[in-house]
Amino acid sequence: MQTEQLRQVDQPRYFLSRLRCQLADLVTLSDVQAYVTVLQRSDLAASSQARAIAAIKSLFSFAHGNTGLLQANPAEPVTVPKVKDGLAERIL
Repeated sequence: MQTEQLRQVDQPRYFLSRLRCQLADLVTLSDVQAYVTVLQRSDLAASSQARAIAAIKSLFSFAHGNTGLLQANPAEPVTVPKVKDGLAERIL
């Protein structure tokens, strides 16, 4: 796997390690918002930030809805920023 792919796969683990906890039930909306703030202040491209936020939202959505492992989904109110699609402009 390429480095970028490895980083994408590892986003949920990185998120939880930043919280210094292993129990996803302890994660709050404030924690998710703090992570989004860290991403926004980083030098990551907007598309990478959106992908990282989408990964976290997907993780909690799956753990809450599909498996029932979580009582609530703390990432549900967080929105994924829209990313401009530059490919369409290059094709035209």
